[in-house]
Amino acid sequence: MEQSKTEIKKELDKYIRTSAEESTYLEFKHGSALINDERCKNEIAKDISAFANADGGILIYGIEEKNHVPFSLAPFDGSVFTKEWLEQVINSRISPQLNYIISPYRIKNNVKNSIYIVRIPKSPLSPHQTKDKHYYRRRNFMVDEMEEYEIRDTYLKPKKTVLIICKPQVIANVGMLSGGKTVIDYRVQIGLSVQNIGFTIEEKYKLEIRFPLNLLDASIDHNDKFFHAPNRKEGDYQIYTFPHTSILFQGEIIPMTMVNLVLNKQNFQYAD
Repeated sequence: MEQSKTEIKKELDKYIRTSAEESTYLEFKHGSALINDERCKNEIAKDISAFANADGGILIYGIEEKNHVPFSLAPFDGSVFTKEWLEQVINSRISPQLNYIISPYRIKNNVKNSIYIVRIPKSPLSPHQTKDKHYYRRRNFMVDEMEEYEIRDTYLKPKKTVLIICKPQVIANVGMLSGGKTVIDYRVQIGLSVQNIGFTIEEKYKLEIRFPLNLLDASIDHNDKFFHAPNRKEGDYQIYTFPHTSILFQGEIIPMTMVNLVLNKQNFQYAD
């Protein structure tokens, strides 16, 4: 889930305020570390793949550190080193491609004073190789080349189930008009799908969706059900379950369900 600007600022402030030391899971880079040359691009791939080949972690571009402790913000020009530029570097220099999230933060909304938080989960597709044909792994606050036995053991480890929820697809939408031809709500039909990005073939799996009760009541037509699916209440949430037994091969995407949302003033009130 994407963070808000406020959440990102709080996170950055906390690292500096608490003197969060670099570790196996955390690294800080000065904004000047981003340079549009081969050496820098290779270093980016090395650092990102090292996190993915270990236990995952967070790499922040735009913080100055001293003795592995964050000292101050040290932003870069985000109009030069765009999020798309960083994504292209990562995707073109690491194989197989891995999952990550880049959260940009612009100091005082100025793109020329940017900071990127890159979150890299532990990868089920490891080991990942960089363009220089090497494998790297994070150890404490260091990045080392993996030993031959580590690469071999990683390849031979049991492969886990890895299913991800795909980006929702808008199937249809329509604005509902009042008598004065003013749009009073906006109805959207959304399709939800799951993709198998692991190495195993899946036969039994399910999707569960948590929906706030207040927002749920404001998002459906009272003449219809929100989901035609088994459901239960847990606290302030309604949980809908979608079991599936169709075989899901590696790389395959399968539709799980569709939902009709009604967007109106009441939605936005609860969303706030």
